[in-house]
Amino acid sequence: MKKLSARDILDVLLGGLIAVLISVLLTLVFAIVFKFVNVSDGVIDGVNIANKIISVALGSVLSIKSTRYGIIKGLLIGVIYVLVSFLVFGLLAGSLSVSTLKIIDFACGILAGVISGVIVVNVKKPSTV
Repeated sequence: MKKLSARDILDVLLGGLIAVLISVLLTLVFAIVFKFVNVSDGVIDGVNIANKIISVALGSVLSIKSTRYGIIKGLLIGVIYVLVSFLVFGLLAGSLSVSTLKIIDFACGILAGVISGVIVVNVKKPSTV
């Protein structure tokens, strides 16, 4: 197995950043909607997990350019996303505690990265990089 190139590393870092930005935007949209609509905590938890999956998938789709190492890139994008989002949203909430739901969130984010990374490299046309 060849080493990751600079392009591969850029794909991963950019994917993590894009995923976090999309997640922040989706969280703001959902917060505004939930302010006007009365929903249960279970719905909010489900929406948060969907937010993570969508964010990581879009981060992978928008950032992965070369069609190699999809599973590794997706995994790393998922890991970067869950770590950065844990810190960002934890600091905003004033609590960096780990709970069962956060562990499920971590697993969903990482799994979404792996699956989307595999899909992206198998669907995209090979680039010249």
